[in-house]
Amino acid sequence: MCRILLAFILLTFSIINIGFVYAGGIISKINMDGKFISISSSDSVNKLETLIKKKITNQEDTQKPSWSEIKKIGEEYGLFKIGGLNFGLKMQDGTVGYWHDQKLSKTECQIQLLARKIVLDAANNQKVVIGDQGKLSFVAERLINEIVERMAKDR
Repeated sequence: MCRILLAFILLTFSIINIGFVYAGGIISKINMDGKFISISSSDSVNKLETLIKKKITNQEDTQKPSWSEIKKIGEEYGLFKIGGLNFGLKMQDGTVGYWHDQKLSKTECQIQLLARKIVLDAANNQKVVIGDQGKLSFVAERLINEIVERMAKDR
């Protein structure tokens, strides 16, 4: 009996640390330098999943957004008002210029910026310092990739 219980506990722990967890509202637990950021199900995550589906099914808006459109997306997602421990990673005019230079489609830009907002909110709520834009990009890309992988499995 103890072995079964121990196996169950180890399996549960492994599932939580690998990625998506369907119970308890946590959809992803991402390791960043030994610190985990848990991403919970939310309206923002649902919106991100919808944008990713549009991209995957070629129903995306392929138009390249202007500088002002990118700024508007950032404002819509609250990226200019990031506070907490990661206030230094809030969006600024230079950040808008960076995303404009990437020549992404509007949908791709929305996916990237929304993933960053979700990660920043989760990190601030969990008192995890991300440190710099490179680490933020890493964690946001992990979140996007995990959602894409889950969608592929669900097909």
